[in-house]
Amino acid sequence: MSFRMDKVNKLIKNELSLVLGQIRDKYLGFITITKVETARDLSIANVYFSSFENRNEDEVKKVLTHYNREIYNHMKARVTLKKMPHLNFKIDKAIIHANELEKLFNSIKSE
Repeated sequence: MSFRMDKVNKLIKNELSLVLGQIRDKYLGFITITKVETARDLSIANVYFSSFENRNEDEVKKVLTHYNREIYNHMKARVTLKKMPHLNFKIDKAIIHANELEKLFNSIKSE
């Protein structure tokens, strides 16, 4: 990945975190944007998130999809890019897998 795309991904990640902090929805809870991968042509940005507070991540994804247009408009106003990519929210499975591995290791350790 190029230096420019790294900067774009970081910019979108930081601004998106600020925008999501302004949305008040009881189903959203506390989420973290873990990674952003933007296409080179800026057509789409895959936004990976994780949810804390034991929220159902599929429900969180539905809420994010529901607010997608509003989030996009806020981002377009805040971020200066030639073209604002459309946001595609995805659940970050890495944290889920890490938690499962930790439970497995703990169960082996206790035996």
